[in-house]
Amino acid sequence: TLFAPGTFETPDLPVLVRGPDGDVARVSPVPVRLTVNPVLLSPVEELKDLRPPANLSTPFWRRPVHAALAAVAVAAILGGGGYLIFRHVRAAGTLREIAPETRTPWEVAAHELERVTQLDLPGRGELRQHYTLVSGILRVYLGATYFSDVDSFDVTDMCTEEINGSIRRSSLNPEKARLSIELLREADLVKFANHVPTADRARATVGEVRNIVEATRQALVKEAPESKPTRQDAAP
Repeated sequence: TLFAPGTFETPDLPVLVRGPDGDVARVSPVPVRLTVNPVLLSPVEELKDLRPPANLSTPFWRRPVHAALAAVAVAAILGGGGYLIFRHVRAAGTLREIAPETRTPWEVAAHELERVTQLDLPGRGELRQHYTLVSGILRVYLGATYFSDVDSFDVTDMCTEEINGSIRRSSLNPEKARLSIELLREADLVKFANHVPTADRARATVGEVRNIVEATRQALVKEAPESKPTRQDAAP
């Protein structure tokens, strides 16, 4: 181990070597020459001393750099707060301007089913998302048409078996009720049990929900008391 610059040679380090005939000989390796260069560029250059400790007698807010950083931080906080308040006020005004929903439940369901058809999620392999949308449309439709007088809580929070119990207490046609529960159970298998149906089978669920909506729509229109014609009943 060397701690000084200069030129050095490795010391004499003899080793024992056993030859092919079994004889042992003591030999010394050729010495190795080592040169340790100095770290400084020249002998006259000296190491610089450490900087003195920082002066902490000046208060933090009176230091120019720190004061500027604090001002920038305060401005950013005030600006961000003002922006959030502006968004809140604008959102509140926008919500007040939104017109109430005037479409019937079957109009909403038909619109959403068409949107799901255009997405073609089964074609992209997104089966779980497809079944989530389709079953959600059916749930919302049943909740708006048949469950309003049966259950007081949101149908989207009900499990399939709870919906099955509510259907039995509603006026929904037994055949359409059976088809609805079968479709919701199939959706549960895809969403929670990793069931993988074919893309064609997944696409067919849109038509099944559309048939349920159309059949129940006609029954609901017949059961409804006479009043002003709706958009579907009005003459074109």
